[in-house]
Amino acid sequence: MSSTGKVNAALAAAVIFLLLSSCSAYFAFTRMDASQGWVHHTREVQNALSQFAMAMARAGRLRSEYLNSGDEVLLQQQAEVVGQIRNTAATIQRLTADNVQEQANCRKLFELSEQRIALMNEAIELKRTGKSTPSAQAGLSRESLATADETDLLQQGMYDTEEQLLAERQARAHTFTLATAAILITSLFLALVLFLVHHRLLLDQVTARSRAELAQRALSAKVLTLQDEERRKFARELHDSVGQHLA
Repeated sequence: MSSTGKVNAALAAAVIFLLLSSCSAYFAFTRMDASQGWVHHTREVQNALSQFAMAMARAGRLRSEYLNSGDEVLLQQQAEVVGQIRNTAATIQRLTADNVQEQANCRKLFELSEQRIALMNEAIELKRTGKSTPSAQAGLSRESLATADETDLLQQGMYDTEEQLLAERQARAHTFTLATAAILITSLFLALVLFLVHHRLLLDQVTARSRAELAQRALSAKVLTLQDEERRKFARELHDSVGQHLA
């Protein structure tokens, strides 16, 4: 390959590695943004689960307070909390739509929440109609506690699943980031080396061209010197021969 071809090849390779570095940086930032999105998504699910648990606990407290006081105002508050529970359950189901296992857990969670709401409503209805007895309320409380325990276990399982998914996603994102950083650093290093090679080849070309020009000038000067000597020699011979003929 000629020197010009080597220079062009080095420049082209350097540009290619720079483009590769740019692409690696772009994918790295895109991946980081996606990773942050998944972190935010997981936190949303966990926050919704926490809100669900607090709403269920509040509904239970309102039921107990109504059973103890008979205050009708508490029923309105309890109805609002029940609506909040159902809305939160729907939010959890929407947020976990990408996960089949979590969707199954959501359906189970919804069923358990409806069972707890039905038991609370039954206890409230007994109180409102004056049919409430300690034994009846105790039975409903036992069923409600059993359902609450099952709900808490399911919620904790869903919370732990989201935490595990988050850890796995962060690990994958970290591995991808390291690989991308390695590619980026390697590409930049190779691009720098190739630019240095390109610079060196250009200097060699310039040096060779300068030497060629100097050699050409020296040759031209030598040719002129030889021509001048030839003219002088010819002039001497002509002078001597003409002088001899005249003599």
